[in-house]
Formats: sequence, structure tokens, C-alpha cells
Amino acid sequence: MKITILGSGLVGVPMAMDLAENSRFDVCVADNNPEALKRLQQHPSITAVYKDLSDPTDIQSLIADSDFVINALPGLMGYKTLEAVISAEDHC
Repeated sequence: MKITILGSGLVGVPMAMDLAENSRFDVCVADNNPEALKRLQQHPSITAVYKDLSDPTDIQSLIADSDFVINALPGLMGYKTLEAVISAEDHC
């Protein structure tokens, strides 16, 4: 099962680490902050992806093959990202 986590901050990183402990999950974490992603690049079971999460098209292409999406972005950006995820589901 492919799980994509949007955001590699205080919420996204612990979720990714916990989920990556289960071999049934293919965990991908996306963020537009390369420094935040560096913490995850050392984990062999997590794919860290640099993406502009303010761009709905980038979000939709990122999650196209995901079974489950977790939005771990704060505030207004998190809300706009959620809109992009819902819109992607409408096109599946």
C-alpha cells in the first residue's frame, strides 16, 4: 500500500517514521523544503520527494498512484492542499 504524506514537519515526520516500520507500507513524504526532507532521506524505507505543495497540479501528479494520502500541512496551506487532493479524486 502506497501512503503519501504531504509535509515533513512536526506532524509529517513522526507519522512517516511510524508507518515505515510496517513493511506493508511504501511511504513517500513530499515537501517544498529540502532541509526538512534531509531528515527522511536517511531512512531506507521512506522516499523523500521535493514538490511544490502550493501547486495543485504538482499535488495531483504526486498522489496519482497513492492508496492513501495524509495531509500534514498547517493552516491555510493545508486547507488548499486538501482541496487539491479532493479535486484529484474527482478525476480518478
